[in-house]
Amino acid sequence: YKGTGTKNQQGAITFSRDLAKTTPNLGSRVLLVDDLVDTGVTLEKTIAWLNHFYGFYLDEVRTAVIWQKATSTFKPDYKIDYLDTSPWIHMPFEKYEEMDITQLTKDHLLTKQIGE
Repeated sequence: YKGTGTKNQQGAITFSRDLAKTTPNLGSRVLLVDDLVDTGVTLEKTIAWLNHFYGFYLDEVRTAVIWQKATSTFKPDYKIDYLDTSPWIHMPFEKYEEMDITQLTKDHLLTKQIGE
């Protein structure tokens, strides 16, 4: 996602042509896992991609997420938490995305001093 917070837009989804597998063929039953389902576009497009390239192997694709937002049009098969609203979910790594190197170094030094 990108945007100002009031007009967020989802970027383009790019898929690799191949999957990393531990067997020569993809199994017939696949569990597709994502952290959250917001609009549902990512999971819908991923299932379509799987069916297009691997559909001849697949008998079943199920989906699982940690968070499902009420605003999602896609309903996963499994979820851990259902969110009645559509809050912004802060991931542990997010604070570093917009931090400059000076702030990052300052935070690291402060953490190191506290932890010593």
